[in-house]
Amino acid sequence: MRQAALGVITLCCIGAAAFAQTATIKLTAEDTHTIKEIVLKESSFPRTAAADYKVGDEAPASVSLQTFPPVVAEKISATKSHRFFLSGDKVVVVDTRNKIAEVIE
Repeated sequence: MRQAALGVITLCCIGAAAFAQTATIKLTAEDTHTIKEIVLKESSFPRTAAADYKVGDEAPASVSLQTFPPVVAEKISATKSHRFFLSGDKVVVVDTRNKIAEVIE
């Protein structure tokens, strides 16, 4: 009986870890291409050093979160409620809870 209870706890924890890796913003391949094309070409956005950010992690307090350019927000409505920062050549999308929602490479 005790082993069965531990098994349930393990499965629960594994399921939560898997969920943390799932993007929390729905972007198509075309959406990610559009974001990269527009945001990465814009030279006015500050870039941080490249790092390994994961979906579900809290956005670092040291980065300056940016709003998406109006042209991106018009084309991809999901980005209106999100912000982003650049890490090397990656666009790191952050949700309203300050959690990383997607990492676009």
